[in-house]
Amino acid sequence: MTGPFNQPDPTGENQPQNQGPPPGQNPPPQQMPPPQANPYDSQPANPFGAPPANPYGAPQQQAMNYPSPYAQPKKAKWPWVVLGVVILLIFLVGGCFYWVWNTFGEPVSVTEEYFTALEQNDVITAYSLLCEASQSSVTASQFSTEASQFDISEFEFTDFTFLNDTAQVSGNLTVNGFEEFTTIDLLLENDEWKVCDSGIIG
Repeated sequence: MTGPFNQPDPTGENQPQNQGPPPGQNPPPQQMPPPQANPYDSQPANPFGAPPANPYGAPQQQAMNYPSPYAQPKKAKWPWVVLGVVILLIFLVGGCFYWVWNTFGEPVSVTEEYFTALEQNDVITAYSLLCEASQSSVTASQFSTEASQFDISEFEFTDFTFLNDTAQVSGNLTVNGFEEFTTIDLLLENDEWKVCDSGIIG
């Protein structure tokens, strides 16, 4: 609008407002400014055809496991095998020794124990080493009376023979100052050797 005398209004308050298009007409399309390229979205192409550089750093390479030249060699197992064989042989030899001693050595040991008891006047021990047949034929009191009549000083038994559950042990025996060769009969009862005939008592 204009002021008086068709002069422009200096205050601008009476300026006409922007009005839309006349009725019946579509407004012209608004022009949008062209989008600006983001300098971080793309990188310039590599003129040599190589892949673009990784902006986040070089890729990590997978570590390769190489055998250490200082690795310790595996220990051999043969010492343990040898040790097991040795232990097995010890048990076998021990079992054989026990069988040999029980079969051949124990009758001699029982005979020596019997005459050692008589030598020391240990009648109870000597009587306990008699077999059941000998104990049934003589009482402990009778055996003690007979044993007191013999002075046994020395004995040595070196020979023995076996037949099933019986054994004979032979050797030199000194009784009342006289040395004589005697044979002792033994019987295996309840897995224990017993004196059945000592040649002088029982």
